[in-house]
Formats: sequence, structure tokens, C-alpha cells
Amino acid sequence: MRNLLALVVIGLIVYTIISLVLRSRSGPAGAPGRSWRAPKPPAGPVAPDDDPEFLWRLEQQQRRAEREAKGTDDGSDSDQPGPLGTTP
Repeated sequence: MRNLLALVVIGLIVYTIISLVLRSRSGPAGAPGRSWRAPKPPAGPVAPDDDPEFLWRLEQQQRRAEREAKGTDDGSDSDQPGPLGTTP
């Protein structure tokens, strides 16, 4: 009985050591098929064209440049809603 208990304890220790060694050799935590956790989505916009505020400002700049080119710049951007429904 004691031999069986000692064998189980030794087997558990060997299993734990081998799993830790293999896990440390598997590469970065984000390696496909190796991670236990799902990858995190990006916290914010990744590129400028994904950022609604950037696109809004770009559109306002283009409109302002068009008005200046036509010579009808009255300087009023207040009639345009801001990004996500806010006013500038």
C-alpha cells in the first residue's frame, strides 16, 4: 500500500515538472494552440481609419478647404454635429 502511494506521489511530481517544462518551451503566450486564454481584442482603434473622431476631423478639414477654395468661408462649423453626436 505504501509503495502504491509513493508511486502516485512521485508520478504527480514528475507530471507537474514535465508540464511546466513543456509549457515554458511552447513559445510566447499568444502562440496559436498553446494558450489557454483567448486573445484580447485591441483596446482602441488600430488604424486612423478605424477612429470615428479622426474621420470626423478629416471630413471637417476637407469641407473647410473646399469652402476656402470657393471663397465662401464664413467660419461657422457649428451647424455640423461633432463625432458621435457631440458638438465641437
